[in-house]
Amino acid sequence: MSPVDQHGTEGQTHGRAGGVRRTQIGTGDRPMIHARYRIQISPGRQTDAISRMKDYMAIYKRATGIDVHVSVVTTGTLGWACLSADFESMGAKDAADAKANAHPDWKALDAKDTKEHRDGTHPHVPNTMQFEAWRYS
Repeated sequence: MSPVDQHGTEGQTHGRAGGVRRTQIGTGDRPMIHARYRIQISPGRQTDAISRMKDYMAIYKRATGIDVHVSVVTTGTLGWACLSADFESMGAKDAADAKANAHPDWKALDAKDTKEHRDGTHPHVPNTMQFEAWRYS
């Protein structure tokens, strides 16, 4: 999603809570679930961590056709990165995750991740991933 000011832009609508989200063109359907994963970045490894996340999300896009946004925190507690995407339902999210996890490139990158976690060279802090699912209202 592109950055917007507090008033939104064309093609967007305000939710009841005052947040801005994209409107869906065509059938009138809109995503119901906003999924976010947060993970802490190892000190001094932000470039490596973001690069790794973008590698995973490129594979996710090839496998599922779904864009996942990679972002980093700029205020508050620094050193965190976030992956976020919109889905029709939790079932659709789970199906997309399963499809991406079965992709051969995903499996190869996951094997590299496992090795780096074992030898302590991974760009993310182990056991810090947090998942949240938000329902649009």
